[in-house]
Amino acid sequence: MSTLHMEQELPFGAARVFAALTDGDALTAWFAEHADVSLDAGRYDFWGRYTPECPPREAGHHPITGLERDERFEFRWTLRGEVTTVGLRVVEADGAAVVIVHHADVPAGEPGLASWGLEDVWYLALENLGRHLAGRPVIRCDFSRDMTGTIEHRLLIDGPPAAVWRALTDPGQLERWIASSASVELEPGGRFDLGWGDEGVLEVRSVEPERRLELAWSGFGDETLVRFELEPVDGGTRLLFTHEGFAPDEPVAGLDVGWLHYLAWVQSLVELGSEWVPAIKEIGEAAAAFYARLQWTRQRLLVGERVA
Repeated sequence: MSTLHMEQELPFGAARVFAALTDGDALTAWFAEHADVSLDAGRYDFWGRYTPECPPREAGHHPITGLERDERFEFRWTLRGEVTTVGLRVVEADGAAVVIVHHADVPAGEPGLASWGLEDVWYLALENLGRHLAGRPVIRCDFSRDMTGTIEHRLLIDGPPAAVWRALTDPGQLERWIASSASVELEPGGRFDLGWGDEGVLEVRSVEPERRLELAWSGFGDETLVRFELEPVDGGTRLLFTHEGFAPDEPVAGLDVGWLHYLAWVQSLVELGSEWVPAIKEIGEAAAAFYARLQWTRQRLLVGERVA
């Protein structure tokens, strides 16, 4: 069992953010396929295909076990057969609202790439919360679909291909969403290093500026291929992401959900520019190399302990 502590800074009032966390209609816009919430009745129910394990209605009950209205609440969430406890709190800090997630008693998933990680689930959820509040479309993870073999994601980004290309290839931009220390040689055979040690070194296989980037990655045993394809459309960019090279029946949910949260970050980075910041979490120094530099440098901004 483990505990996950994450925080997301949002440029909105705390009351508005708390309402988005506790209104059933709002939850179906950014978090779950279905929701039925009543703070007075102690009910925080959500279910459906956008929730890990795709629970049906009868398995989507999450009793509220603690509540301070307009500030914090706590509920139980059964995952992988274990009862976990989620605490959500909204505080004002430096003129912004900070959503604090404290998820306790989290059970481990299957080893390797087979199982989605709850960290990735929360990263995507918190990004979607901010996008929903800003009136922007969200990226849903459909847990009912097959997550084996080749991974594919498609999204529409409200920004030109040149801006998306910078987010994918410029070292300074990479260090905002995925790389701890980026180094890029943007030519066939060039080194594409994310700073993760040997696991984060990719090789450029082909490159067409602002159109296509292919990277060979051996970080998962056998070599796999990561591909980004950009297409201009109506003033924006359609991005097709592919990660292939896995056996057709190989479970890859961990990578699938992880890539989806990264792509949501790319989308927001392009659309919001310097205003965008990723969610942060408690990161030990030994693990810092596996997180974006921007996340690590914002560790001092964690407010959870100060308001506990």
